[in-house]
Amino acid sequence: MSIDTIAVLLLAGLLALIVILYKRGNRLIAPILAALVAGPVCYFCVGILVPRITGEGRFFSVPFGGFHVGDLDILFSVLAWSLASWALFRFIAVLRRRGSPLR
Repeated sequence: MSIDTIAVLLLAGLLALIVILYKRGNRLIAPILAALVAGPVCYFCVGILVPRITGEGRFFSVPFGGFHVGDLDILFSVLAWSLASWALFRFIAVLRRRGSPLR
């Protein structure tokens, strides 16, 4: 089995766990786990999208690192995207709990 197949299987298993936890009413752990999935996915999607738009042709680390991609740049960027994802999921959960008209 290749590393890509293992990563996809782990991601699918984690997403299934998130759905199960959310359905069981665990509104604290499910958004945290979802943010741990959404953060890296958003980071890599934006990191590939920015060079395609600008025509640079190589990975761009957002918000830390830019074209210089080091270990700490990747770590801080993924943490920033995970935190932003968690804040979005938390905001959505609070709106749903309050019965907001935005639903």
